[in-house]
Amino acid sequence: MSNNLKLNLKSLLKRYQFLYNLYFKLGSALIKVIRPFVKTDDRLILFVSFGGRRYADSPKSIYECMRNDNRFSDYKLVWGFVNPNDFPEIKRKVKIDTIKYFITSLKARCWVTNVSIGRGLSYKGNRTYYLYTGHGSPIKKCGSDVKYKNTFKSSGKSTVNACLAQSEFEKEIRSRLLAVSSDEAYLTGAPTNDILANYDEKYRNAIRKELGIKDNEKAILYAPTFREYSHLGSTDMPEVDFFKWHRLLGDDYVILYRAHPESNAKPIRNEDWFVDVTKWEDIEPLMIASDALISDYSGLITDYSIMHKPIFLWTYDYEQYEKTRGLYFDVRKVLPFAEKEETLLSMIKEGYSQEQNAMLIKFQQEYATVYGSATRNAVDLIFDKILKK
Repeated sequence: MSNNLKLNLKSLLKRYQFLYNLYFKLGSALIKVIRPFVKTDDRLILFVSFGGRRYADSPKSIYECMRNDNRFSDYKLVWGFVNPNDFPEIKRKVKIDTIKYFITSLKARCWVTNVSIGRGLSYKGNRTYYLYTGHGSPIKKCGSDVKYKNTFKSSGKSTVNACLAQSEFEKEIRSRLLAVSSDEAYLTGAPTNDILANYDEKYRNAIRKELGIKDNEKAILYAPTFREYSHLGSTDMPEVDFFKWHRLLGDDYVILYRAHPESNAKPIRNEDWFVDVTKWEDIEPLMIASDALISDYSGLITDYSIMHKPIFLWTYDYEQYEKTRGLYFDVRKVLPFAEKEETLLSMIKEGYSQEQNAMLIKFQQEYATVYGSATRNAVDLIFDKILKK
């Protein structure tokens, strides 16, 4: 099946409840018929990140930790990818949406994912331990809380065994949406964020050099979230003129632009003052290399706050986004924001005031309370659970 056809089918399933219900019931029933004949492999762990599109985020952190952990030396650590050939560095992998993938998922003793593994179906292996890491704190509404869709509401009983969180706020939302008991929602922090608390200046300088950022330049990371309403008939999205940003900010600034992975944004030509970093597999090095962040309703703002570097929210479409997707709280009340582009750029040039810095620290202390050793905590958790069960 071509990638375009798969994307079109995925879009249809998200938009039309009756199509999703049909897919869900038939697909789940078929896998449940097969399941009794598939024996669990006690030494098989399956990893999937962002639906198999990437080798990144918390599943990657956990995987790389396991590779260097003697307790997992005889385990088969397998990745599920949409396009396995794009990841030659991974030895054990399987192509998603194939019979082999579903058989592998049924055999696995453990699933580790930041989004999902079941491909929108409700099933799990006979003895599979399902760990959901999440990706970014839930600033925008998630799952069945999202206003414009209800496809997740027919998925029946949750198959997730445990989830990770980096604050009580996140723990409550994740455990509720995943139907996970509070005892199985662990305040470990997010594994992918460990590096944000533990990097040194040598590492930061090496990334800046790779990006071409000079010592006297300030790097601004612009990382907007995905806007679903662009797929619902609206075209009310700004065409950012980065040359204008350069004129208003001046030669002392470098713009690092990272489009959302699902936005299908076209690559932008690099300049001395502009670097399109959308294709970078990991965003954490970019966060470390930058001096400030421009974002909006993305969970990325919670991760970034760990470093106590300035965050500016560009909320030009707040009403539209809140109406369509929904937010758990008004981000404009907790971090500096601007609705107009010129105001945003002026705020960046002025820098953070003491009051704004206090807002940032308060935000971090509420929404990113645990961080720094999440990967080790998650690996220990998995080892304990798959041995005991």
